[in-house]
Amino acid sequence: MTLEIGTLYQISDRGLRIGASLTDFGTDAHLLGPRSESHLRSGSVAQWRQRRLAGFAGYRSVRAPGAVPGRASGLPISLGEAQVLTLAVDAAHPSDNTESVSAGAELLLARRYALRAGYQDAFQEDSEVGLTAGAGFQWGKERGNYRLDYGWADHGRLGNAHRIALEAHF
Repeated sequence: MTLEIGTLYQISDRGLRIGASLTDFGTDAHLLGPRSESHLRSGSVAQWRQRRLAGFAGYRSVRAPGAVPGRASGLPISLGEAQVLTLAVDAAHPSDNTESVSAGAELLLARRYALRAGYQDAFQEDSEVGLTAGAGFQWGKERGNYRLDYGWADHGRLGNAHRIALEAHF
């Protein structure tokens, strides 16, 4: 059994919020059930019992991001009537790796076009991610709002990752 706990606090009227979360907090895991028993029976009965009863520590992560509702996390800075720059920082302390910091920025133009750039998992040992970039476009009519987003990320030895998302709200 695991539990996730989080909080979000609004610091200013301009939209600056900070948050914290504790994810996958709970008891250590144990393998139980017919499939796990048949898988663990390779080896002697003594080895099987030892592996079944020992279990393993559950994954836990503590994060401290900023947040702005409906947009990228962080601090929105108005550059004009229709331009907003949002800066974000996210610090993570997972139980199965070293601590890391991710940071990014989004420039929203004419409340419709978005340009994004960032860096993921800085300071993490053996990280396979790094530079990220993207763009987005949103439009709407009386019957719905739509959003199309593209994102690119450098995943080191795994190569480049491209993501496309389409959102529709009616």
